[in-house]
Amino acid sequence: MPTKKAPQVGDMFRCESCGFEVHVTKECKCSSGCAELVCCGKDMTNVTEPEVINK
Repeated sequence: MPTKKAPQVGDMFRCESCGFEVHVTKECKCSSGCAELVCCGKDMTNVTEPEVINK
């Protein structure tokens, strides 16, 4: 699933072609939404695990 929304702090992205990974540590504050994560000519996939909430 390619990046569609602006990356958030804590998100992890992976290139499905070469395996390169990016961990977002600071958010983009541009109003134009310029943060696009692309590798090997393709959008990177958000591989962030959903937060686990124990009840």
